[in-house]
Parts: sequence; structure tokens; C-alpha cells
Amino acid sequence: MDANDKALLRAVDKTVDRRKERDVEETFGKRLLKVSQGRLLSRKFTSPSRRADPDRIILCSNKEGRVAFVEMKRSGEEPTPAQAKKHRELRRMGYLVLVCAGDEQIDATVNELIDYFLWDD
Repeated sequence: MDANDKALLRAVDKTVDRRKERDVEETFGKRLLKVSQGRLLSRKFTSPSRRADPDRIILCSNKEGRVAFVEMKRSGEEPTPAQAKKHRELRRMGYLVLVCAGDEQIDATVNELIDYFLWDD
């Protein structure tokens, strides 16, 4: 296998990885919306100059100013060192930061968000 073949395989692997993480994100967003009865919204959080920021920002319709962040990962993956550092920084500022690694963690992550944003009505 020459260098071109190896580069092509790495590119294919990265495409598959992104697709799988994107699928987890999509399922997570739908589940969160359904379980929270539309009161919690998951939005893609992108910061072009800051690659380590979490993937999702969670907003609540009745908790003024309260937000949470969710880092989405494929099953078995963990945040990079830069992401872990960013998560610690956000937690020190008082934000909830969760990591959802694969479909098997979606329900637990959604439940933790429901508890965090627990509404009284």
C-alpha cells in the first residue's frame, strides 16, 4: 500500500467518523426535543476560531439565561485534551458540560439535562 492509498483510507475513515457522530447528534436532538416536550432545544454550537468548543448548546424555554453544553462523540471515544480543557474552563464558569459518547449514552444525557433544567410548571 503506497502513501496515496493510506491517505485515501484516512480520508474515508474520517468521513465515516463524522457521519457516525452526526447521526448520534441527530438522534440526540430529536430525543431531547421529544422528552422535554419542546422545552429544551439543542443547537449546533460552532466557533470557527475555537475547535475545542462543545458541539451542542442546550437552551431552555423557561429558565432565563441558563444554558448547558454537550460534547458529542462516537461510541467509545473521549474528548481530546483540548476539548477536556475547554470543558473544565466552562464548568469553572458555572456551566453544565456533558459528554454523550454514542447512542447508548443518549438517554442518560437527556435525563441529566432534564434534571438540570428541572422546571416547576
